[in-house]
Amino acid sequence: MRGYRFHDHRAADASGRFLTDLDAAIAVCDEAAYNAARERWLARTYDAEAQARRSTAFDAAHADSAAKREQDAAELERLYRERPRYPRPCPPQTAAGPFQSFGGKWAMVTAGRGATELPTTGIGFQRPSGEDERLALETAYRFDTRRLGVEASFGWAGLSPSVIGLEYGEGDSSTMGEAPAGTGIETGIVFNALSPSGSSGYNVGDRGSQNTTMSEFDYWHLYAKGFLPGDGPIRLELSSREHNQANFGPMSDRDFRIERERSADVFGVTGTFALGVEHALTQRLSLGFGGHITTLEEVGAVYNPQSGDEAFFEGREVDLASGRATT
Repeated sequence: MRGYRFHDHRAADASGRFLTDLDAAIAVCDEAAYNAARERWLARTYDAEAQARRSTAFDAAHADSAAKREQDAAELERLYRERPRYPRPCPPQTAAGPFQSFGGKWAMVTAGRGATELPTTGIGFQRPSGEDERLALETAYRFDTRRLGVEASFGWAGLSPSVIGLEYGEGDSSTMGEAPAGTGIETGIVFNALSPSGSSGYNVGDRGSQNTTMSEFDYWHLYAKGFLPGDGPIRLELSSREHNQANFGPMSDRDFRIERERSADVFGVTGTFALGVEHALTQRLSLGFGGHITTLEEVGAVYNPQSGDEAFFEGREVDLASGRATT
């Protein structure tokens, strides 16, 4: 390499191999490989045993010295730094942490607020004169959501980078509704299943009713991008608890509970559009802001019987359903 000179006493082929090793390490900015080759060469050239062999084997002009060693070490360090034939500088070197040591490329923590749209369910029933029964009040379909997550990128065995993430989110919402008395609209409640006496619910006529729903949800989302992006099996589970108390009707129906457990395995498809900006604070830390819209084709939902006919004649009970969610 022109412009660089160090004291290599070995045969031409050995010296050439050493320079080839150095050049290969310089080309890929592999400072660790370069330093290892440099230290091996310095040790072989200047250790005491090699110096003793040279001082007795041939002329003293090649006797090694501490000054020569320092000159060669400095010259080899300059060779890597100036990178002859490779004009583009190497990226800054950073210490490899435990994340990088097993294939990690980057990692980030995410936090934010948003809105999630979920399938609705409902409570009670209303029966306007001459019409079919319908739910007295539906739950909210839009929830204020808070989320916290972590993502990491990996590249194993030469594969394209893949992203693995874990996110936790939670949200809540409520609705209120009223059926005024004396309007000719019959109201009441439908049990999630038949009562001990075989009743499907209570009908209080057109005395009116006030209804309130309070809904909460949370989720854990473990996902991978780059293997089978956006697709995968989903486990849906429902745990329903209903406690009914009344001061009228058969004694067996004045205080009873209905409990149901349901589960289902489905295959989900997820689509995401995201946009954001990022600002580098240091070489290893950055701060970003952005947003995303994610649609999940299969999420858990609750089916409640919305009429006494469904519960009594069709035998319908509270059940696990599925639907689309957007967040």
